Order: sequence, then structure tokens, then C-alpha cells
Amino acid sequence: MLIKTITSLLLIAISSIAFSAASISFATGEFPPYVSRDISDGGTVNRIVQAACIEAGIKASIAYYPWLRAESRVRSGQDFAAYPYAWDHERASEFLYSDSLMQTKSRFFYLKSKFKSKPNFKTFPELREFTIGGTLGYWYVTKLSEESLKTDLSPNEQDAFKKLANGRVDFVPADEINGWHIIHQLFPGREKQFAMLDAPIRIGTLHLIVSWKYPDSLNLLSKFNQGLAAIKANGTYQAIVGSKQLDNDSRVDVFIKQ
Repeated sequence: MLIKTITSLLLIAISSIAFSAASISFATGEFPPYVSRDISDGGTVNRIVQAACIEAGIKASIAYYPWLRAESRVRSGQDFAAYPYAWDHERASEFLYSDSLMQTKSRFFYLKSKFKSKPNFKTFPELREFTIGGTLGYWYVTKLSEESLKTDLSPNEQDAFKKLANGRVDFVPADEINGWHIIHQLFPGREKQFAMLDAPIRIGTLHLIVSWKYPDSLNLLSKFNQGLAAIKANGTYQAIVGSKQLDNDSRVDVFIKQ
């Protein structure tokens, strides 16, 4: 009996070691400055995810894909999680969500020369006479359709902002930090030609979306959240995000409140 007990404990220990040594696959995509292969440290959210995984003892393997493919890989269980994704009801019915990686604020960008005076739109119906650019697969696509807005969507955000600069679309929704980053990269010296509507489209948070089908995903998600909480408590998180973390300004008008 004692031999059987020892054997069982050894098998559990060996399984635990093998599990901890295995790489857990994550999918992501280009979303600078939060995530990008072109940034030396991978971007702010990449660093958060990596730090949380290290704290949790998770060996992460991270690969880049187009966003629709990243989401599909998680849905099918090929990857444990993809990031960063804004929380929304539709995805919440398909995926598990991690605790918040970071808070963000999204706004409509526009080209100043398209308007005689500064626009002050605060509701979706006010935008129905305009063409809205954007990126296929992003969280706002369903909302734009529900609000009967005319859209001209692109495969990536860079192309969406090029259409904005060329006058092909009137507004482009984007995370405000990400949007200004793209404008600076694509149109250096022309930043003052662009502006944002004052009312945010959405004040929300970024997360991992996690597969129901990936082996042991519930346990892995629990471990990741514990690691994330730990780096928020020990100062690592604040050292990573610095001034990029936005305060939740509940005093402004928003198109969508999460």
C-alpha cells in the first residue's frame, strides 16, 4: 500500500513538472504601442502579459497573427489566449476573459480640413451622414452596423488612417494612444492636421480572451490572474505602464459605457 501511495505521488509530481515545463501558446497581433513586433520590448501589454506569466510560473509562447486569425485560433483551442481584446457581450459568450490588463479610451479621429468648425458629435445617429473607417474584426464593427452607419473597413489600422488622411472616410474609431501613435508613424509632421471628437466612444479595459477548449484553460486563467494581481501589488505593473495608464474619467460624455 505504501509503495502504491509513493508511486502515485511520484506520478503526480512528474506530471506537474512536465506541465510546468510545457509552453502555453498565446496569440496576438499588431496594436502599437501596446503590442508590436516593431517595438524593442514588444509593447506595453506584451510586457504586462510576460511579467504576469513569469510571476505565475507560466512558460508563454507568443506568436503574431492577423486579428481575425488570432481570435479563430483561440476559439478552436489551438491557443490558450489572445490579447489585447476589449470586453464585449458578444465575445463574452464565446470566450473566458482575464482580469483587466489595462484601461483604455477610444475616440473618433478626424481630419480637421474636412470640417468648417470643430465637430461636437456625441451620439451615433449624428454620424449617419458620414462614412466611418475602421478595421475588420475590431470590437466596434458590430456596433457600427447596429447603428446603421456607413462603413469602409480596412484589413489593418494603418490602412484605415491612410483613408482618413486621403479623405475617403470621415472618421476612424481608435484607441487614443494607439491612434496618435499610428498618425505619428504614418504622417510625421502632420499630426496637427488631425483631431479627435471630445466624447469618447468607449472607456473600457483590455484583456486576454481565453479558450474554453484549450487544455486546463480554467486553471491556467486562474494562475495568470494571480500573477497579474501580484505584479500590480509589487510595483512591476506600474513600472511597465507608467504614464500610459489612463484614469477612468466618468465625467465625460461617451458613446458607449462599458
